Amino acid sequence: MDERAQNPGAPVKAKGKRGKAGRPSLDESQKGGKASPQIAFRVNPAVRNKAQQVAEKEGLNVSQLGRKALKEYLAKH
Repeated sequence: MDERAQNPGAPVKAKGKRGKAGRPSLDESQKGGKASPQIAFRVNPAVRNKAQQVAEKEGLNVSQLGRKALKEYLAKH
């Protein structure tokens, strides 16, 4: 019988090498687990709904759409 079956409340021990938790960096040149900076802002529900619709149409999620839109806007300014 394995350890979890004998003691169901016991924490699970990881086997093998343990990787870094979290999402990978968006910057491929960033090695060593450095996190990408975050930008957060609020929008009204109509903007959020439209962003969701456009993102789905383009096969993106809202975060990917936001990154794309911000990058394009900043390239023009």
